[in-house]
Amino acid sequence: MRTPLKSIFLVLTLYSFLGASSPSPTHLFAVRDSIEMVRFARRNPMVIFSPDRKYFAIVTSRGIIRSNEIESTIWVFATDAVLAFVRAGSEAQPPAPTVAARWSAIPQTEYFDSYEPVISDLQWLPDSTSLLYLVQNSYAEHQVYIANIASGMIRPLTPRGRDVTKLELHYASNGNSVITYVAVPSRVSISNGDRLNADASDVTGLPLWQILFPREEYRTWGYPVAARSYVSEIRGHKRKESTPLAVSLSAVIKQNLNIPPALWVTDLRTKKTKKLWDPNPHFTAMKFGTASIFHWRDSSGYEWVAGLVKPPDYIPGKRYPLVIQTHGFIANEFMTDGVFTTAFAAKPLASAGIVVLEMGWNPNHFITAQEIPDQIRGFKSAIDRLTSIGLVDRKRVGIIGFSRTCYHVEGALINDPQLFVAASITDGVDESYVQYLLWGASMQPLDKQAANESNVIYGATPFGKGLLTWAKDTLGFHLNRIQTPVLIGALGRDSILSEWEIYSSLRMQKKPVDLIYIPDGQHILQKPLDRLASQQGSVDWFRFWLQGYEDPNPTKAVQYRRWEGLRKLQEANEARAAMPETQ
Repeated sequence: MRTPLKSIFLVLTLYSFLGASSPSPTHLFAVRDSIEMVRFARRNPMVIFSPDRKYFAIVTSRGIIRSNEIESTIWVFATDAVLAFVRAGSEAQPPAPTVAARWSAIPQTEYFDSYEPVISDLQWLPDSTSLLYLVQNSYAEHQVYIANIASGMIRPLTPRGRDVTKLELHYASNGNSVITYVAVPSRVSISNGDRLNADASDVTGLPLWQILFPREEYRTWGYPVAARSYVSEIRGHKRKESTPLAVSLSAVIKQNLNIPPALWVTDLRTKKTKKLWDPNPHFTAMKFGTASIFHWRDSSGYEWVAGLVKPPDYIPGKRYPLVIQTHGFIANEFMTDGVFTTAFAAKPLASAGIVVLEMGWNPNHFITAQEIPDQIRGFKSAIDRLTSIGLVDRKRVGIIGFSRTCYHVEGALINDPQLFVAASITDGVDESYVQYLLWGASMQPLDKQAANESNVIYGATPFGKGLLTWAKDTLGFHLNRIQTPVLIGALGRDSILSEWEIYSSLRMQKKPVDLIYIPDGQHILQKPLDRLASQQGSVDWFRFWLQGYEDPNPTKAVQYRRWEGLRKLQEANEARAAMPETQ
């Protein structure tokens, strides 16, 4: 098919040079801005030169909230035009890129990082006329496509119904370009056991999720699925390798904590460098909180390194609420959300007048009984340090846990009930008795259950006398000690099972807890609407508890009525706790 490059280029020109929108100079960076931001790939954002070095290409992506899609675009620059721009004076305008391909889809694949594109595996054909790439559609299928740079023609090289997992380019004996690829069926029904009859199956040994959700479709977390290798000839592309131009230009992505990513180029002959392309020019009209690297030591001597974000209108000497984001810190990236897009919302929280500390974990005693005490020591020492320098109000501190760090956050809420005013945990591990029974049998073979990390942490299995040890040490048996309002995020049906113990226990004890369910959410959220629910939910939750603020948006009225009920519960619990005990 032919892509209408002229119309796409018009959209490109309006978007890239006038901006995606026209926010006022006082516009504060928000969750929606983060979702709609044009981003280069976080992992390996390579600029790919054609073999003859006449062109170079790069992929960007952005979220489209109204359609819940990720839009990925392949941009192509002409090397000669870029060199002329670099060598010209400071008044020269940068050459605009052309669009080789653009694809929008609702991402269904599980990823191991944030901001993943739906276009990947970009590579040039040796004749420098066309680009090969993988495209993910809204059914979690990956197809191979080819885009001709001169004609604008785009066509698929693999059929629907095959999910391509590996792509290689080589040549047939007749000189034609050939691709070999590995694919699995795009829709796979999972076995629900050995059939006994039409109504019954023996499911011994199957994981619980496979029993409960036997029609769950294949995703990249992966379980054994038959894969096949295929060969496809690319007609019209003979082995015709052109003579490359001399290497005269380099192109890289530059960014830091406070400067958004942009494409920079260097003339290798003159060493002159210029910014070629800013994919988010509208950011110049926005206000961002300032991020910096923050160091401190805890009482054990362990040195912590974190990202600290202050509100855009920070006033020295004023004490601000604090939200601690856990699970890591990327020091060489423009900080928007945090290390992941699930629940974390660093710059939007800062825009709301909240200081954010984005910290990692102390790994020295992971999967031991000391894992939680190490992290609590880090949380407390951070709060102490930020309080001592006059930056935060220790009576208004919240914390966000995700995945592994839910274990740390729950441990802090139980072991130091007064430390946090509000908390959030999403899709997490908490080494609980219920999670052990749900997933333990499928995590390790039966003859290796001693290696299960919960058994290692507690030094026993939860059976017989070992159950007494679990009852003493496992978080789930001490949820009565939690006094902090908790927002719980469940991503998918298996996540509901994992989070049900803490949710149900807190609710049955009349403690303030709210459960947000995203039925098809990936562990690291990619879909724009999923991100909006999770990240904006974090902003709203912490503003409510730390600032007493309610968004006047009428669509959130039900949310705030629910939370006002939780606040009454919290006030009643605090009043009971303050009453003297009677004999």
